[in-house]
Amino acid sequence: MARRSADQVGAAHRAQGLADQRPALGVVVAQQGLVEPALAALTQAGRLDPEQALVYLHQSRVLRALGRHSEAQAAGERGTALAPDMAAGWAELALACLSRGDFPRGWELWEWRWKTDQLRGYQFSTQPLWLGDSPLKGKVLLLWAEQGLGDSLQFCRYGAALAPF
Repeated sequence: MARRSADQVGAAHRAQGLADQRPALGVVVAQQGLVEPALAALTQAGRLDPEQALVYLHQSRVLRALGRHSEAQAAGERGTALAPDMAAGWAELALACLSRGDFPRGWELWEWRWKTDQLRGYQFSTQPLWLGDSPLKGKVLLLWAEQGLGDSLQFCRYGAALAPF
């Protein structure tokens, strides 16, 4: 095996440092609303370290913001393949699927949100979730808000539509 020069070793360490920092740079830039530069930073991070699942999670978010939904789903697929236990990756993939109109898969994957850091432990009821797979006749269905007031107002109108079930 050939010995690496001190310059080569230094360059490798600098490249790894960039790979470690680019995802964070991409997130910060995206939070400032600069989605194109954020995507560029995340794309470079993926080139420097293609096995870093968080890069693809953040790429998916930025690509959705740009309306590039097929690419967002592909990035989400790559991230979840690299880190199959990362709940945030699956929740992001769900949003990418939903944004493309793949509702069956998107809603199924959306259940991963309960395992994310943001929602873990948020469920206030010990009652089982109703996922539409059993009849409701003679039962009480609890509807509750998990997102924000706008979503609550938007979706509360569907409560009456559940009565026939």
